[in-house]
Amino acid sequence: MPHNKIHPMKMNNTNNVKGKNVLLLCDEFHGYNKKIKEALLQLGANEVYSYNSKFICSFRTRREIKTFRGFVKWLIFPWRRSLWTYQFKRQIKNKKIDTFLCISFPVFKKSFISWLRKNNPDIKIILFLWDNIDELKVYYSDYYKKFDKAYSFDRNDAKKYGLIYHPDFYLPFDRREEDLVYDLSFIGSFCGLSRADNRGEILKKIQTICYQKRLKSYLFLRFSDTDTSGDNRLISIIKRFTNKDTKSEHAKVQYSKEPFYKEYSLTLEEVEDIQRKSKAIVDINHIDRQGLTINAITAIAMGKKLITTNARINEEQFYDPNMILIIDENNIENIDIPKEFFEKKNIPIDISYLRLDNWLKKIIE
Repeated sequence: MPHNKIHPMKMNNTNNVKGKNVLLLCDEFHGYNKKIKEALLQLGANEVYSYNSKFICSFRTRREIKTFRGFVKWLIFPWRRSLWTYQFKRQIKNKKIDTFLCISFPVFKKSFISWLRKNNPDIKIILFLWDNIDELKVYYSDYYKKFDKAYSFDRNDAKKYGLIYHPDFYLPFDRREEDLVYDLSFIGSFCGLSRADNRGEILKKIQTICYQKRLKSYLFLRFSDTDTSGDNRLISIIKRFTNKDTKSEHAKVQYSKEPFYKEYSLTLEEVEDIQRKSKAIVDINHIDRQGLTINAITAIAMGKKLITTNARINEEQFYDPNMILIIDENNIENIDIPKEFFEKKNIPIDISYLRLDNWLKKIIE
């Protein structure tokens, strides 16, 4: 099948959003929650009630708190979950809701779904997990059967927990042509206490390859600054009593002299601008994660070549070795990026069925 064709089974033209009142619960991650709300309104939703799924701590510190998971499970989780559910009910109790779209691990009590159905008898309740089910979120695995449909972007998690596998989306973008400035670019964050985060080591290797082969690169790895929110103060207290440290603190020392080391973020617009000016985009998955990142999907949608550590991408129907180079994260020393990869002709791969509007229509079909 030619790559510039769309498989007819992948595209869904049915719009089950138009005229509906949608309750959206979504992580505040790079502003995607706002983009999803905008897309739902553009699809004709009558109302979109959008809420932040922040629960115990921020997206960054939620990963860090896994170190203290025993403490969190038995002392903090039940209290915070009950309080969060109570407050959430108060905010939506007078709203008529047709569809509940939860793009987050379900932070509420299980009884919340029964309460929601009682108040909205015809409601459709959908879960999409755009993060893998790790040691923290596995506590909620018995929630999944309570949803009408439950999706995961991770093939392994989908199989293990009986979810529907479906890749993430990409945001619509301006297809204007830009002069190419970089042979390759990478923009990402160091993952705190994520087990064996090896992004720094992989970028050091790529940095060396670019120098040796005279490839022009833009490499950007953000190391989070200390946050002063109440949730992070909670983390500090736990660390003080448990004598725990974070890998990110060690990594800051280890990589602080590297050109790719950064302590600030880029906006989505800045990221898109750099990607447009790049021949290839580098995607370094969190270790052991099988789901395709939004970054990888966006690269393919933009017609860029993709260099990725995610070997499972070769199981996707759109995989093309002329456009996608897989590098081995478990053998960093022997990673290579052949110059010939950049010289191969770009053959656009049409994955418009994953554009956010089409993606939403599929998820809420």
